[in-house]
Amino acid sequence: MKSVANADLKSALHARGPAAWRDIVDANGRTFRLGPFVATADPRVVHEVLMGREHIRERPVVYKLLSRWMPGQRGMVFVDGEAWKKQARALLPVFSRPHVHAISSRVARVVDDHVGRWCQQGTLTDARESCIQLGADLFVSLAFGLVPGGSGGAELIGALRRWLDTQHDPRFRFDDPHIRAGQALTQLPGLVLRSLRTFRDYQAQRRALVPDGTPPDDSWLGRLGGALASPDADSAISHLFWAYDALPFVVSCALLRLGRHPELLPVLHGDVTRGPERAWDIPRVRAFVREVLRCHPVTMAVARRTGAPVDVEGERLPAGTELLLLVHALHHDPASWRHPDEFQPERWLRGDVVVEGAFIPFLVGPRKCVGQTLAELVLSEVVASVVRRARVHARDEDPPLHIFLAPRFRNALPLTFEAVP
Repeated sequence: MKSVANADLKSALHARGPAAWRDIVDANGRTFRLGPFVATADPRVVHEVLMGREHIRERPVVYKLLSRWMPGQRGMVFVDGEAWKKQARALLPVFSRPHVHAISSRVARVVDDHVGRWCQQGTLTDARESCIQLGADLFVSLAFGLVPGGSGGAELIGALRRWLDTQHDPRFRFDDPHIRAGQALTQLPGLVLRSLRTFRDYQAQRRALVPDGTPPDDSWLGRLGGALASPDADSAISHLFWAYDALPFVVSCALLRLGRHPELLPVLHGDVTRGPERAWDIPRVRAFVREVLRCHPVTMAVARRTGAPVDVEGERLPAGTELLLLVHALHHDPASWRHPDEFQPERWLRGDVVVEGAFIPFLVGPRKCVGQTLAELVLSEVVASVVRRARVHARDEDPPLHIFLAPRFRNALPLTFEAVP
């Protein structure tokens, strides 16, 4: 098994952006060593690790460190054992498909309100910020049961964003794929202190606006408050906000794709105007969303820890191996996809066979993303609401991304909305 040096990864990512992950796989094989990890873009291995219950008992070391040391990060993605089971029992009902479908009209109203304003403005100087505001209004409503746009909700989201910004500072990113252990340890104390200060500010705002015992039962905080002590519920909510922050990025990507592929708008417009009320039930909208998720995964890679030996390319990896599952490389693997670098929503309509483990925008198996149904609903409602009203024009067809594992656009994302008859 080959090894990839941090310096080589860094130079490749700076030169090629996300495409470098595929280049590295092509040059070194589907599985290779990367620092403390064994990185893999082998869909068979990925599927085995994600689906096997023996591989979910213990979280990777990096996740454990973050949940232990970072205030506000003791949530479902990072914890294991009884802590995960408690949160799962509390939250899975509100993220279940029946519950999300029951609130779909509520989500659609918030989406339509924002899209209507975008179309009235005509030009968004930065679609990233517009999508972040849409996500904030949805989060306020779903997590706390507050009215979107109200002053209390804005204050609460502001406190959460200040907490999140401490972990998104480009100088102190732990999802920097070429960060070194010594560098990470040097940065950790300052990051923990800043995060603790902003997390306590969020807790004070939350208690002032939504006192313990008062959130609606169907809100996320209401569900967690009945299962966890107040500090743990606050941490679980802030952690959900951290995970939910990926949604505005992929909504921005969907808008960008509408702008880059005007040939798709007439048929999408026709299907949306004639189709069922819930956007996810419209096949072309669903295909468009899936292709956005394939081309623009919200993370380049995810970490896992094996709970049993795994055979990889003639080598047996022991239990306790730290794996890095290369999501972007899997989604662009020419062995799994026809024309993987082309945006082709029709691939989801013509019945192309999807290789197990090759399409994992929300992962699969017992530790898959609980927010999948909600994310698909929001994305489909945004696409439907936009194509019902307007044509989108993108000024920059290929805007650069930061090279972190959780990608974000590096610059403002200007878009223009032209009303359709």
